[in-house]
Amino acid sequence: MVLHIANKGDEKPLVYVVPISKVAPGQGHYIVLSPKEIKTLGLTEDNSRIITSEVNKFRWPSADILPPHPTKKRGRADAKIVEQARKQMKEKNAFVLDRDRYHAGLEKRMLLREQRLRGRDDHDRGR
Repeated sequence: MVLHIANKGDEKPLVYVVPISKVAPGQGHYIVLSPKEIKTLGLTEDNSRIITSEVNKFRWPSADILPPHPTKKRGRADAKIVEQARKQMKEKNAFVLDRDRYHAGLEKRMLLREQRLRGRDDHDRGR
């Protein structure tokens, strides 16, 4: 669920989102959604929960969230639910994961791994 969108001129918007899950986390904080809220959000799963112990931030569009599908309907979160999630996140000091940095680091690690593996192959071939 999108909590906040920050626009700065010509940059891609910075988006803050929280996950929604039908499974309660073993640890962490969450808000159980009512059947009405589930329907309003366009979800199909009963027992859906907004996970408030973690927040993801990234520039949008990105690999994390694609632009809306033209034929699929997405629900809109009620302002009360969004505010409740924000409040709980602040009170519980939610973990914020910068997905852009995460992906950049992951790509770098994969490239280094590939280079190391290529180096081993070259070494094994006597190069």
